[in-house]
Amino acid sequence: MSYFKNITILLFFVLSSKFVNSQCCGNGICEPGETAINCPYDCATSSFNCPNTIGSFFSSPTWPINSSTAQTNGWCYTLTPPYPSQVCFEYIVPNVGDSASVSFVINACGGSSINQANYPPNGGCNNAGFSSGSISGASTYDNNCALVSNFISTGGPGCYNPGEIVTICLDINPSTTCSQITICPVIACGQTNCATSGTSTGCPPFNFTQNNTTNPCDSTNGIAIVTPFCGDHFSYLWDDPLAQTDSLAFGLAPGSYNVIITNTVFGCDTTIMVVIPNNSSSNTTQINQSICQGDSIFLGGSFQSTIGIYNDTIATSGCDSIIETTLTVNSLPTIIANPNTTNICSGNSVNINATGGINYFWNNGLGAGQNHTVFPTVNTNYIVTGTDANNCSDTSSVIVSVILNTLANAGNNQDLCDVFTTNLNANAPLPLETGVWNILSGSGIVNNPNDPNSSVSNLTLGSNIFVWNITNATCPNSSDSITITITVCEPATLLIPNVFTPNGDGSNDVFTVNGVNLNSLECEIYNRWGQFLYAWNEIKGAWDGRTTSGSEVPDGTYFYILKATGNDGEEYLKKGSFSLIR
Repeated sequence: MSYFKNITILLFFVLSSKFVNSQCCGNGICEPGETAINCPYDCATSSFNCPNTIGSFFSSPTWPINSSTAQTNGWCYTLTPPYPSQVCFEYIVPNVGDSASVSFVINACGGSSINQANYPPNGGCNNAGFSSGSISGASTYDNNCALVSNFISTGGPGCYNPGEIVTICLDINPSTTCSQITICPVIACGQTNCATSGTSTGCPPFNFTQNNTTNPCDSTNGIAIVTPFCGDHFSYLWDDPLAQTDSLAFGLAPGSYNVIITNTVFGCDTTIMVVIPNNSSSNTTQINQSICQGDSIFLGGSFQSTIGIYNDTIATSGCDSIIETTLTVNSLPTIIANPNTTNICSGNSVNINATGGINYFWNNGLGAGQNHTVFPTVNTNYIVTGTDANNCSDTSSVIVSVILNTLANAGNNQDLCDVFTTNLNANAPLPLETGVWNILSGSGIVNNPNDPNSSVSNLTLGSNIFVWNITNATCPNSSDSITITITVCEPATLLIPNVFTPNGDGSNDVFTVNGVNLNSLECEIYNRWGQFLYAWNEIKGAWDGRTTSGSEVPDGTYFYILKATGNDGEEYLKKGSFSLIR
């Protein structure tokens, strides 16, 4: 019975501690005097009254918040089809005298559109129309979800009171075909005062309070509760022996416990450490905690991002416990990608590497590794994320510019017979390159040395070698050569046998035509009745005494028709007979 009594005491402590400063239940907390119809958050159904509210954003310890800061801290929201007709965000109006404006950076279909207007002097409203190809407009709603205006109007005197939650909704163009739309909140300083403290955002922020106690009657029956500031769209997983899955865990022995809290709307999570103190009238538990520069952790009643010692007191009817946390802020590693920029020519490679961390991961499909050899075909920006021993990370980049250049190709070699003029056939250079023909050996006159297809005359017998050279102002020269061989054309001779013996003894087993200075030869074989038996179309062709189906023909007389062309261009047509004897 005392165990359940202590649970009741603890719950009363937690709830009463949160009702000190009552505000609209748009923060997701149902407080005394609030009803579902007065707030954008419906306490009865644990849902937002304003449709499609997907996140919240607040003032920040480091103003201003630009698009890059929002991206780095994960405060942006990415939507994918099918799109709702409207998406909404909650915004907490800043304090009086804090001149600030709220707007968004939209990235849709690869393009950005910024809607930004500073407040007038001494505060005021931020009024700016909004339109782009994918976001068709913006509307502002008050705490009762009533439409105030069709433009963004928030913050400062004359608009809303400090601390009020205003819902800003963006209409999505129903005809958009974008594959995704990214929306980043932007908070900019005005002309009067720039806030120096506030609450940073997460994805949206994991704003929780935690209360812990032990049963005065049983030190092994500790109780811990983590309570969200907004909504019930969270799930929990404790690392206690029971692996409890509620915001309240019981039956905990003294010690430290981690609870993984998952935002079930956005699928992101965070881990909170909860310490159950020993059962005494007053005790202090000392823990060490570290974060990376730019991160924050909930300690001492708020999110902390600076080095220091922070105390959290847990009070119950039996004892008070103090958690003294020493917070260390680890600097981000200095990641340097080398070389910073470099130029390479087409077809070449370059080695890129990074220093400053212990683990590295590159974009463009390179993946893990400190060094990579890359072969880009176009200008490419390689980005590396380096992580140090504290699991802190930063990025750097290498820009590799590819200079297009032409590799020379002089064309195919030529063999000519008694011809002393011909055409060259090389590849053309790019507009900013120059190509020129040079004679390496032999002789000849190139009609236009800069023309890849120039004619060449006055060639001499033997080998005439020409070099096609392409020069580039940045890349190395490229060259290739062609050999033009001139020979004296002599008459062709044909030697046609009148008998052959295909008996497989290795001597005179095929009927073939021998010749010199031949350029081509075709031969057809017929029997005495004029039936076609075999044919070939090559200078070294032959007949083995079989039909095309592979059957042996009998001994007897056979006939041939022969067509040939000599290297000198002379054509020959021969007809005759021969004997086959096995």
